[in-house]
Amino acid sequence: MYEILKNKMPNANKILCGVNVFVIIYMLINSLFSKKEEPKKKPENKWNIWTEENRYMERDVNTWYIIPGEAFCRYKGEWSNGLAHGKGVKEIFGTNDVSHSIMEGNFVNGYINGYGKQIYDITGDDEKINPYYEGEFKMGTQHGLGTYYYGNGCYRRGTLEKGHFVGLGIYYSHFKNQTWVGTYVDDERADGIWYDGEQSLDTVPLEAEEKTKPLMF
Repeated sequence: MYEILKNKMPNANKILCGVNVFVIIYMLINSLFSKKEEPKKKPENKWNIWTEENRYMERDVNTWYIIPGEAFCRYKGEWSNGLAHGKGVKEIFGTNDVSHSIMEGNFVNGYINGYGKQIYDITGDDEKINPYYEGEFKMGTQHGLGTYYYGNGCYRRGTLEKGHFVGLGIYYSHFKNQTWVGTYVDDERADGIWYDGEQSLDTVPLEAEEKTKPLMF
């Protein structure tokens, strides 16, 4: 049959017919031996935004969730009734009014409570490690007995109220290897005495304790 068509078709048509035959054969062979490329999977989005609408959805303890608010933050950990509740980590993004920090501890109804840790960014040239606070929290605020460690080896310890040191406390200077023991007033050192080496709140020298007692009238 091919010989009949060969004799009756013009040369141009013969060439076109031959090309079509080879294209069809190539496509058949290619379809048999080539593997179809699987569509690329889109990267999984691990950033989820907390809203009132999805508040009560089930959440993964290992996934970060964005929590909009006055202090823009994200949280991963345990949840209850749509709020951070249990062991978790909260990262507060820095703004002009709020420093960037990471909170680690136990959360109750959305706020860190009890014993925990808050890590800050290095800001000083003499800081070798990230400064951090370790101690008690109340409703997301440093409140109770705690210690603030500077990134340069110095630290201060005492009682905090709403994030401020108040009352009897200590400040250790790594550079002088001396400890100030005295009274904090609204986060500032007031009356006190310097001692060589490190001192503990549990072993405050008697003269320092007497000197820092409030006057009774």
